[in-house]
Amino acid sequence: MKKELNMVVHTFDFPENLNIPPQCQDIIFSPCWASDFVHFYYLINFKDKKIVVFEIDLKEEVNIFKEIMKEYKDYPNTPHNMTFNQLIGYVFMAHQGEQGNNLIIVSLIHTNFFIKIDLTSNKAYKIYDENCSNQKVYSSTNQIINNKMYTCRWEFKDMYKRFENPSLKVDLDIIEYDIENDKFNIVETVPCADQIHSVNLTPDNRYLVLVEMNTDPKLPYPKKIEEETVEIKREIYNNGLRDSLCLTYDLHNKKYWINVIPDCPAHIEFDELKDNTFFITLNKLGYNRDNVSSFGAGSIEKYSINENKTTKLGVYGNDPNFIRLAGHRFFRFNNEEKIVVTVHPNQVFMLNASDMTLDKKIKLKENIKKISFSDGALVYPLRIIDKSPFSVNFCENSPYIYLDNVLTIAIYNFVEEKYECEFKFNCGMPIVGEGHSTKFNTNYLMK
Repeated sequence: MKKELNMVVHTFDFPENLNIPPQCQDIIFSPCWASDFVHFYYLINFKDKKIVVFEIDLKEEVNIFKEIMKEYKDYPNTPHNMTFNQLIGYVFMAHQGEQGNNLIIVSLIHTNFFIKIDLTSNKAYKIYDENCSNQKVYSSTNQIINNKMYTCRWEFKDMYKRFENPSLKVDLDIIEYDIENDKFNIVETVPCADQIHSVNLTPDNRYLVLVEMNTDPKLPYPKKIEEETVEIKREIYNNGLRDSLCLTYDLHNKKYWINVIPDCPAHIEFDELKDNTFFITLNKLGYNRDNVSSFGAGSIEKYSINENKTTKLGVYGNDPNFIRLAGHRFFRFNNEEKIVVTVHPNQVFMLNASDMTLDKKIKLKENIKKISFSDGALVYPLRIIDKSPFSVNFCENSPYIYLDNVLTIAIYNFVEEKYECEFKFNCGMPIVGEGHSTKFNTNYLMK
């Protein structure tokens, strides 16, 4: 089922006199939002040096969602100690956009619908499954292959239940969604976790990998903020985060298995030439009320999938400066397998993906402040304030990567370690937050 949304389209030119390398002909899609539930989705077109902005006001959809979920408004134990309104604000953040030919599907954090933008008709739609409970919400990152998007969903109330009892399993629907015909198909319902952050399909189209991102500490924060003393914060930090579940589903044989992964896993990158090899970030991200915190240095793990088993092959970790890891990409350059990772604050790490060792650390700014956890978990600055890159994408067969945060995007030469260009892409729009950017196929553009 779909409902047309009111969308305003803006078009802007790039700033003049930018030094854009001729190899950089890509389109970067960045989903952003303002503080009043107005979303701004950016197509940053380096080929034509144009920026297209899709402006969609979601306040009506927020009010509908609040009415559907109103029974939880005064519930005493809200996920992440958030108020009901804080939780609604969180789940309505735009997370990531995926492209299916001339369609863009935007997934929010955890809502009961997606947003579809049709680049041919220049229209936007709210997409939802009328044949299931309207209290079921979807995963944050979903993958489109051959006009099918793989995603999953669970009951909104399960987020409350598992916050109180993390050992509880919930009914998780694994979904195949036909993006052209708006048809939802349940692949299977399995007992697993809520708050699935990413659903990924192996390059051979056989296995799905679903990753829970559990951001809650093992030792809960006090209910009252005035009780959060430094001593308690230190104890919470030292106890670490709850483990997360990683479910591998075999689409051919209709079987699945679950791995337990610590330290808040989030996003997956596959090696497109090795069907069943992937790299996953463990970013040690914690939520408490409206704060996003670091529970220490993270890691990236390398896995392979074989019959009935997902096996860890290697890890890059034990680096005290390897913090946040908001974005990472796997790519090849000069016949070498590489992983590029954004690191807080203002750094990029280049890893050798073959043996999971460090190639180089790149400091994007001088005098980078050393991170301290002496008083417990580090509360990150607001995204609008933090100048560290949030997402990274690569330019094929070149030494260039695209780095972006809430307001700016840059082309960076990782061989010579220098900026080629950097500019503000928000075009005067009042954005305060950004999801993860994605590189799109330039064959399908709004003309």
